[in-house]
Amino acid sequence: MRIEFENFKNKGHSYTMFFMVFLLLFNISYSAATNQSINSSNNTTLTKSAVPAKTAKEKPKVKKTEQPREKIVTIENFLLITDPETLDKIPEIKITYLLPDGNQKILEGSTIKEWISIDNDGNRYLSELEISGYVDEYVSSLAKEVNTAGKERIFTSTLRGDIKVKGGSYGWRIDQKHEKIMLIGEIFNQINASREPIYYTREFDKNGGIGDTYVEIDLSNQHVYYYINGVLFMDTPCVSGTMTKKRATPGGVFTLYYKEPNRVLRGKKQPDGTYEYEAPVSYWMPFNGGVGLHDANWRSRFGGKIYVNAGSHGCINLPPKKAAVMYGAINVGIPVVVFY
Repeated sequence: MRIEFENFKNKGHSYTMFFMVFLLLFNISYSAATNQSINSSNNTTLTKSAVPAKTAKEKPKVKKTEQPREKIVTIENFLLITDPETLDKIPEIKITYLLPDGNQKILEGSTIKEWISIDNDGNRYLSELEISGYVDEYVSSLAKEVNTAGKERIFTSTLRGDIKVKGGSYGWRIDQKHEKIMLIGEIFNQINASREPIYYTREFDKNGGIGDTYVEIDLSNQHVYYYINGVLFMDTPCVSGTMTKKRATPGGVFTLYYKEPNRVLRGKKQPDGTYEYEAPVSYWMPFNGGVGLHDANWRSRFGGKIYVNAGSHGCINLPPKKAAVMYGAINVGIPVVVFY
């Protein structure tokens, strides 16, 4: 059955350690910036500014303030490097990304150097405002190269051998928002890093990325298999979604969100406050929005062609005893492979 509930969020981000290091460095840089004047004899390197957002290629309006000995370039609310000696070290930066396939992708300082701007008086500066567009483009390109979630993959099924499976949320996915923050921090703190990108979701390194512990749902044969460490732990006939546009079970590779006992599954809420349907289940194991595996004690038969005209609202109905066995052994986060 398909239900409505708050989307589960993967809490197992791999970037925690890197992000904490960045925040520490980031705060140190800000403290140094706010405790010095840009006109001091020490020549401040990092400052903050606030202007409306601009694209990477637009030149911000530079405010020039005449001082007794020098001109000051300020752009409000964004990190800014104006010190010539610091800018000269930009080409020395090297960010090495360690990719899932064992290869590396390197962001060279020579590339970052091209992001340095020049004001109307010929003075160089590196502005967070202006390089944000370049960073966005770089991280987006990296994600396109690395991400596998939803892409077609080869899966070795129980009954049909190697098949192609496409769709779903499982796989490598770079957390682009936090990767951009990390990268900007490394650039402005001039850190040479060798690390993985920050991932939102990951995948295993065996069996085409599925690993050796997973649930296989063969919709054409209406059968479910649960493998643990490469060994078949259990299998059972099932009933999937009725073969209509709104109720057919979607194919793809997903991740088990969580498991919950004694859940009442509900359909859409009607204008009178009631629900399209309400079905109490003892073992609820969702993996794709409101689609999940669960017991169905209202059915006396499973498998065959029941699903074609008399299937579920999208969920995978299981015999109660089989659902209990699976629920007791299954772990959150394992892949769920669904295909016709």
